[in-house]
Amino acid sequence: SDLFGIGDNQVGMELMGHSKDDRTRYSASLLSSNDGSPGLPTSRGYDAFFTASQAFQVGSLGLQRIGAFAYLGQAPTYYQFTQTSTTEVGTDSSGAPVTQTTTAGIPGTGIGNKSFYRAGLIGQIYIKKYDLTAMFFHSADSAYLGTGTAANTPLPAGAQKPVWNGGLFESHYMFNPQFILINRYELIRMSQQALPVVAGTPFTPGVSVPSANFGNMDVLTFGWRYYPFISSRAGFAFHNEYAISRQRGTSPINGLDLTFSSLLAGFDFAF
Repeated sequence: SDLFGIGDNQVGMELMGHSKDDRTRYSASLLSSNDGSPGLPTSRGYDAFFTASQAFQVGSLGLQRIGAFAYLGQAPTYYQFTQTSTTEVGTDSSGAPVTQTTTAGIPGTGIGNKSFYRAGLIGQIYIKKYDLTAMFFHSADSAYLGTGTAANTPLPAGAQKPVWNGGLFESHYMFNPQFILINRYELIRMSQQALPVVAGTPFTPGVSVPSANFGNMDVLTFGWRYYPFISSRAGFAFHNEYAISRQRGTSPINGLDLTFSSLLAGFDFAF
């Protein structure tokens, strides 16, 4: 599987460095293709992650930074070896045991690798008490990964690699070092679905194909962070966020948009 979080902790090796004044930074990593999980639960493959950034002074506004990143890799599409296990799940009317047989892949034997990539740009802008982090990324998966098809079997009719773009805009306004307002907007826009899409056609699961904006997602978040105390030895923060998100055409009931919200309240203590 190519399911991973680009910001997750990973297992691998990293070469990183910076210029004498720290305005130029770079990093190159070789990572296990298991999203940081030890023991190779899926495959024996490796991914690569590259970043580079440059900072520059803009008058009295301060130091600004722009950069680029790329995550390149391959993910397995099926297991070379599997194992079968039988579990007793109950008894029938006569008292005889009822068993269930399951087949699962043997960890580390994932093969049939197919490629994927994530690449983008990032900028950090500072204007006195206000700062904005803006990110754009472009992504694509193999058609085998996009449709969940094993590489040793034919692709579904009309299958193609899914392609999508994403963005993030996160801003902070610091009233003072102890109180910060947070706002974040995230979006995903599908450029090409893994299976054919007929533009303008409503999507009803099991009946029709999705509309052109199927899977597009928007998330809007508001929050604040308050530090009752900060010292050189320890810090304590009270963090609150409210988020509302909408995903186009993905309701399993009627094929309409899914909208949901969440509320976060938490404490951070660092020492």
